[in-house]
Amino acid sequence: MESSTLRIEIVKQILKKIEEAYSMAIELGVDCGIVSRINNSASIIEPYFIVDLVQRKLGVEISKKNRTRSVVEARQVAVYLLNKYSRLSLQRIAQYVNVADHSGVIYHLNKINGHLKYDERLQVLIAAFDKDIADFYEKKNLDEGNSI
Repeated sequence: MESSTLRIEIVKQILKKIEEAYSMAIELGVDCGIVSRINNSASIIEPYFIVDLVQRKLGVEISKKNRTRSVVEARQVAVYLLNKYSRLSLQRIAQYVNVADHSGVIYHLNKINGHLKYDERLQVLIAAFDKDIADFYEKKNLDEGNSI
């Protein structure tokens, strides 16, 4: 395949993924204004911020080798948010949440994406994290803008 044709195909695939993500966000009732604020406020979100936010809000430490329901759910939420908002590889996400490797991250992503389809409590929880992240980075960007 010619180089420019290959690039066009890749762009088409990316646009299709964006459309799917947007449709899923609408389906889940995500406020698209929040998504827009996040995209406009920060291109890369610090992984430590996300992990710390999840641990503080859910009151658990996800880095411990623990399989209690609360820790597993917190770990899945952290994996989901890290995958959504950071540009980390799956292997790097695994390191942040103390999962063995990228396949563990994929497992957590599959589990939480499955639960998000029907678990309203989890949908509300993720929406609250989305809002917290958007608010934090909006405030951070405002503070940085004022200091210039």
